[in-house]
Amino acid sequence: MNAQPLIDSARLQFSGLSAEDFEDVPEIGEQRTYTILATCQSHTERAMANEGTRKSVNMKVVRVLSGVDKSIEKEIEDQPNLFDSAPDAGGESGGEIETPSNVSDFTGPKFSSDE
Repeated sequence: MNAQPLIDSARLQFSGLSAEDFEDVPEIGEQRTYTILATCQSHTERAMANEGTRKSVNMKVVRVLSGVDKSIEKEIEDQPNLFDSAPDAGGESGGEIETPSNVSDFTGPKFSSDE
C-alpha cells in the first residue's frame, strides 16, 4: 500500500443557529448558497481507520446571509438588550421628561383596613 502524502488541511464543522430569520424557507433536499460568518472554537485530530489522521475545526455560527454577500464583513451595530439603559433619559434637550396630560399621580391601592 502506498503512503499518501500528508496534506495540512482540515474539515469544517458548523454549530449554532443563525440569529437572522429567513422567510423563504427551502424545501427539504433543496440546496442553497449562504455566506456565513463564524468563530473558530476548537481543533481536533483523529486517527483514521486505515492510516493517517483527519483534522477538523469546529466553527460557531455568528451571522448568516442568503447568497454570496461581501457585506458580511461589515461591522453590525450592537442591538440593545433588555438590560441596557436609555442613553439620554432627559431627551435631546437635557431637561425633564414631560408627563402626558392624561396620566395622573399613582396613589396606590386602597384597602378597607386603612379606614
